[in-house]
Amino acid sequence: MAVMSFSVPDDVRDRFNAVFERHNKNAVITTLMLHAIEEEERGRRSLSLVERLRLVTGGTSPAADVRRDAAE
Repeated sequence: MAVMSFSVPDDVRDRFNAVFERHNKNAVITTLMLHAIEEEERGRRSLSLVERLRLVTGGTSPAADVRRDAAE
């Protein structure tokens, strides 16, 4: 098992400790991290699908749209 260290604002730490006072905080953090990983992976898959659909339909990619809009 690995050990990780994070810096968080004191008020966030205090609220977390109060809300999860009777919980296994390691398990809570692990669950939150797994949810964040799943959400990020789902977002990347979704963006990848959008990119592929735009290529197939001859559209531009969202990244290219952003770059073009920023240049204007």
